[in-house]
Amino acid sequence: MWRLKSFRGEANGFFVLTVDGISDRTAAEALTRQKLLAARDELPALESDEFYLVDLIGCEVQTVSGERVGIISEILNFGAQPQLSIARDERESALVPIVTNIFISYDSERRLVVVDPPVGLLDIDLK
Repeated sequence: MWRLKSFRGEANGFFVLTVDGISDRTAAEALTRQKLLAARDELPALESDEFYLVDLIGCEVQTVSGERVGIISEILNFGAQPQLSIARDERESALVPIVTNIFISYDSERRLVVVDPPVGLLDIDLK
């Protein structure tokens, strides 16, 4: 286990870390593109309007009109913005970007995410 000394986020969704015990470029390159895990109790406290993306997994998703979309099965990050992968009954999963005008709300107590997708976004699998 290493102790994190510093970090900075990059525009591509990756992070650059400085870690105790890794002091040269060769050792650092061996760790490139590794997943970083942290104990939940070591994460920073959140503001009332913040959440961790991992907390969305397993939440039900509804549209603003109350239509059930499905259950969030994973969060994908292709670089531009994270995407909700929503498992649906008898249909392909839907991908919905987490952006302000589409991702409307998250209720942690009800485990509910409300989205306002543009016309056709949830029907891409039908075409």
